[in-house]
Parts: sequence; structure tokens; C-alpha cells
Amino acid sequence: MSGVGKLLPSAIELEEAVLGALLLEGGAIDQIEKMVKAEMFYKDEHKEIYHAIYIMNKQNIPIDLLTTTNFLRTLGKLEFAGGAFYLSELTNRVSSAANLMYHSMIVMQKYMLRQIINISFEAQKEAYDDTSDVFDILDSTMKNLEAVRDFKMDKPEQKLVEVVQEIKQEVTTKDNQIEVLNGISTGFREFDSKIGLLLNGSLIIIAARPGNGKSSWLMAILYNVAKYHKIPVAIFSYEMTNIQVAARILAKELNVSAGDILRKNLLKSKIDEIDIHITAFNDVPLYMEDNQDDDILRLVKKIKMIVKKYGCKAVGVDYIQIIPQIVNDKKNQMSNRDLEVGAITRALKRTAKELGIPIIALSQLSRKLEERRDKRPILSDLRESGQIEGDADMVQFLYRPELYDIKEEIIYGEKVNTENLVENIIGKNRFGAHSIFIPLRWHGPTTSFSDWSNSGDLFQPNIDDSGDLPF
Repeated sequence: MSGVGKLLPSAIELEEAVLGALLLEGGAIDQIEKMVKAEMFYKDEHKEIYHAIYIMNKQNIPIDLLTTTNFLRTLGKLEFAGGAFYLSELTNRVSSAANLMYHSMIVMQKYMLRQIINISFEAQKEAYDDTSDVFDILDSTMKNLEAVRDFKMDKPEQKLVEVVQEIKQEVTTKDNQIEVLNGISTGFREFDSKIGLLLNGSLIIIAARPGNGKSSWLMAILYNVAKYHKIPVAIFSYEMTNIQVAARILAKELNVSAGDILRKNLLKSKIDEIDIHITAFNDVPLYMEDNQDDDILRLVKKIKMIVKKYGCKAVGVDYIQIIPQIVNDKKNQMSNRDLEVGAITRALKRTAKELGIPIIALSQLSRKLEERRDKRPILSDLRESGQIEGDADMVQFLYRPELYDIKEEIIYGEKVNTENLVENIIGKNRFGAHSIFIPLRWHGPTTSFSDWSNSGDLFQPNIDDSGDLPF
């Protein structure tokens, strides 16, 4: 009985039909073993029978009425399972396993309903407890409900030819979406030509020492996608407020300093111009979240929610090292920050793969590189966790030679002045070129980027002849 005086949802007859079908056609368990677990059955007897069949299948023991009865007897569980007569009665419930999958789906759904009721009942009890924290109750309840919601049958194995056929179908289907098979373009011609797309399901790390423009580079990519191709994207900033992020974007459009906007130091003509951009921003699907108290569990939850709600095709996180530590229920905070940063990157990688979008996360670099003569970042400079390197599909380092009094560099075979030069160094690229760098032109006042070969000062998107970004 549940807490509201009603019987919990169940489908006893269908449970019997599932078990009867398995006893008649033992090999049929291969159809459902990744979906159905023993705990999903309502009756304890059914739990015991299914568990025995599951184990027999794993041990390659033939499954039928007699072998299952004998297996339960050797385990000392036959009486708990209802006895030999009950098992024989189950085989009379169905004539074959033809509807096994359909019956199993209903058994699973009834189990999910019971889980929802139990979670709600526990939430009620905690809510009546004066010592409970409301946010702990909300977090626990949402986490448990998400686990039920996300429960699904494991994806079946695929043969190589099947996967290649999917690829053929994808590449021959044309549409205007950027994400179809590959990923997103940065919109910077020189970067895209050498590196290609930021692939779906990948974790991209942009790392730099403070002042090298990593937040601005992330915003340039996301804003480019949202503005010029109307593709929804999101940024979760732990370092800046939404006002500060928006001020940087507006600064690019007004060709002023973001600092002047925040200090309210604008000419009237520029203030009047804001209205024009407000109208234009209605068509820019860029979403911002600046809740700086979220640990990685809450962040992942919010990423999934915003992707589901708005259809975001890329997500940025600024930045890894200042994501708050995780508090595990009654336990203290994790003492080893290296381990926790590793847990953060693993969670982001899993989320990118699950959602099928690129997640672009910023990372600080260790101060140790400042002690070297050559200040160009390398993978070992990633701060606090070697796990970042392992989890990342791509690692980009931003490096401004002029910050270290280096006056000249060789770019495309020519000696150039390093003023406003930013080197985007590809330290790792799981699916393409690495150990190369792409020069970018930096415009400090508006915190903007453009291709190095572009003579303009401001951010210039990579536009093809048709006026579209080449995604």
C-alpha cells in the first residue's frame, strides 16, 4: 500500500506473461535483458525467477521450465519463487514470446510509476521535517526524478556496415542545420580551414593564463553561431554576470569598450544606437546563466534543461576551476581539488556525448609556465588536473607574445609585429591536426577577434559568398 491508501501500480498478469515467455523460449531473454531488471517486478516471487533466468543466461545454461526449476532449487530459492508448480503455471500464461517486448515495456513503466510515488512520498516526509533544508530536498528529489526520467533501454550493438549506412544517410541529407553529422564552425576562416568543425559530442578545452582572451574567444564562437546562423547556444559563466557578458557582446556591436558600457561612460549617439541592437538581439538565440553557486551536479542538470528547452547546439562553461566544490550529502567537501576537477571534466564529457553537442569549457593554466623562458603553453600546464587532458577531445591554448615583451614572430613565413597577435595553439585534437597554431588578431578595447589575415580591427565572421556561415 502507498502513503495515500491506494495500491501501487503493477501489472501482475503481464509479469507472469513475461516470465512464462522466457520459460518457453529461453533465448528470448536476449531481447529484454538490457531493459528489464529483477527489481522491476512487483511480486517478490517474480523477482527471484527473473534473476535466476538472467544469471542462467549469463552462465550459458539452457533456459526452460525444468532447468530453471532445478537452478532455483540449487540456490535454495525455489520455495521463495513460489515452488515448482507455480513455475509450471507460468508457462500456461502465453503460447510464445511474440509479445515479449511489449509486455516488458509495460512492466518497466509500472516500475517507473512506483519509483515516482516513492520519491514523492520521501519528499513529503522530508518537507514535514523542520530540520530539513529546502534546497537539499529539492536537489535530492530532482536528482531522483531525473534518474527515473532518464531510464531507458541501452542502445543495442551495431555492426560496422550499419553505422556506415547511417553516415551515408546523414551526408546525403541536406538541410540548414549546423549540427547534422559533424558540429559547429567557429566562423573564423583561418581556424576552420586548419582545424575544421568543433565536433558534436566532444569536450573542447580553451586554456590560457589570465588576460590572454579565453572568455572573449569563447564568446566570439558562441555569438557567431547564434547571430549569423540563428542556432541556439548557451553560456554558463562562473566568472562574469549576465550583465558583464552582454556588455562584451554589445561592445563589439557599438565598437566601444565594454568597460565604458559598465561605467555608463557612453556618448549619447552610442546610447541611442543601443535600441537598434536590442531589436536585432531579438533574433539572436544566445542564452546566459550566471548562477555562481552551482556545483557540477547542478550545472549538468541545468545544461540538460536548457538544451531540451531551447534546442541549444553548443554550450560554453566559463570556467572549470571556479566551479564550486561538491558537497556529498552529510560528508565534508572533497579534500583533493585535483580529483574534483577531474570529476568535473568527466561529467562535462559525458554530458556532451549524451546530448550530442560540443561543450566548450575554459580552464586556467598553472603559474609555473611563467617561470619558463618559453611561455607558450603545453599540456602539462593545465592547472590542477591531468584528467583535463585525458577527457578533452580538443585543447586550445591562447598565447599573446606581446604580454611577455616578445616584439616579433614569424607568421605565414613572414616576420610580423606581435602587437594584437594571439596564437591559438592546438595542444590536442583527437580527430584532427594538433601541435600547430592559428594566428588571430585581437582588438583589446572591444575584446574582439578577427582572422589574422583580415586587415580590419573588429571581429569578422567567416562569411561565404552567399552570406551564410559555412557550417
